[in-house]
Amino acid sequence: IMCEQVASYGYIVVSIDYTYFSEYVQFPDGHAVKGIASHVDSVEKEQAWMDIFMQDITCVIAKMRALNSNPTCRFY
Repeated sequence: IMCEQVASYGYIVVSIDYTYFSEYVQFPDGHAVKGIASHVDSVEKEQAWMDIFMQDITCVIAKMRALNSNPTCRFY
């Protein structure tokens, strides 16, 4: 809801959500996926997830910067 509120003021809002880190996800086409978050039972596994999350966040930030630096992009 907070993202919707910020977007309602004209800001571009980006959010990352991880399918397998939720307990259960149902996609628009109807298929469902059970998450594996509850199976993270060690510090090593949790650190591996955090490393993946950080890589994803870094990638999204880089993409947003690239879009913002292109004057022909609608998000400039």
